[in-house]
Amino acid sequence: MLTIYCDGACEPTNPGGYACWAWIASTGEKDYGCIGYGNGMTNNIAEYEAVIQALNWAKENQLRSILVKIDSKLVVEQSNGNWQVRAEHLKTKVAEVSQLLIDTASIIKWIPREENGKADSLTKRACVEARQNPQQKQNSWQDLPVSDKQAEWLVFFNYEFDRDTITRGQASDVLNKLFRFHNRR
Repeated sequence: MLTIYCDGACEPTNPGGYACWAWIASTGEKDYGCIGYGNGMTNNIAEYEAVIQALNWAKENQLRSILVKIDSKLVVEQSNGNWQVRAEHLKTKVAEVSQLLIDTASIIKWIPREENGKADSLTKRACVEARQNPQQKQNSWQDLPVSDKQAEWLVFFNYEFDRDTITRGQASDVLNKLFRFHNRR
């Protein structure tokens, strides 16, 4: 079974710093990046993004039965459906991770921070690089095309949109409003 270690951080302040993520597979493959900086950036967003990036890589490479390990109890428990998702801005992230876990027949497990040293080091590297190059456009998830899961939710809510032009950030804003409205009923 392939194991992927994931980590995320928001530096130098949480919230509002550089939200950076990293993953490293037991086979040696790895990746890291920075989602963005400032308003809306948090440690939890970065942790979720690490898992999303790792599982998307696995899916693109047709890998299955992956054990994802992360030191965020929140990400593990929400993704497994054990904890309620109260933060509106995390609902689409949780849905995306949950779907990717299903798509790749994978499981996610919590580990102590001490067992996640390599992914943590890679995340710190991403944060350092982001702070050293603040003018460089960050790899912003908000600017990416709408995800399949976001599109499914938009269709579920009968929201009309153009799949070719709506971004993940725009879809996230719309879905947050729709979830809030739906939860008030």
